[in-house]
Amino acid sequence: MEGKDLRFGRGGAALFLDATTGTGTGASNAVIESMTPIGGLAAMFNLLLGCISPGGVGTGLYSLLLLTFIAAFLGALMIGRTPEYLGKKFGVREMQLALFALLVSPVLLLGLTVASTLLKTALDSLGAGGPHGLSEIVYAYASTASDNGSAFAGLNANTPWYNVTTGIAMFFGRFAHAIPILAIAGLLAAKNKAVVSQGTLPTDGALFRRLPPRRDRRRHAAAIPARPRPRPDRRTPPASAGGAVLKRGVNSDRPRTLSIAYA
Repeated sequence: MEGKDLRFGRGGAALFLDATTGTGTGASNAVIESMTPIGGLAAMFNLLLGCISPGGVGTGLYSLLLLTFIAAFLGALMIGRTPEYLGKKFGVREMQLALFALLVSPVLLLGLTVASTLLKTALDSLGAGGPHGLSEIVYAYASTASDNGSAFAGLNANTPWYNVTTGIAMFFGRFAHAIPILAIAGLLAAKNKAVVSQGTLPTDGALFRRLPPRRDRRRHAAAIPARPRPRPDRRTPPASAGGAVLKRGVNSDRPRTLSIAYA
């Protein structure tokens, strides 16, 4: 129960966290830093999706419509039809704007996270070391790019570096994401409505509803920093003549890997 309000308990804290990171609320009734690994992962997963669940409340609405737009494009390609949504056909220009809006947040998140891990001034603000410290940095930029506001409290973000970079992530995460979507809406509004035929992909059926969640998972996977693979240790002594292999001691200096995890 460390970091949690006794009035709500663990279940109430987990439910509140999932609801406020799935939307743009950003409030919390518990310390996110003290959540279990799966609890922190659920919150970060919601932020990387763009705070679109449930229903895309607030600014998440146009992010949800963007994913629906891309799902309509992929679905139309699978059946060999010209992509259309709500009776409006779209082409290369609309998809270029859609992909630009989709990739803004991952590029900001990964770029600023890498820069923070290379600067000593940024690393000095961490409240924990190792993988959990990396999670603090990733969560900070995921929250600001999604305009959520929640944070792993262990990170001291009140420094010149984090004040400037989180401001950049917040500005471009909203405007560089919203402006292309508004441009798509303008392009579609200027087009005539296409006639519905037997080959038209319906966007109100059960088959189409399965496409946006798959698109969400791909976007989430693209935003998570890849785990580096351990390199083979070439200094391992060869096997002896009898076939026995010399083992390393406890104080081995083999290469260490870094991955997102929660302490």
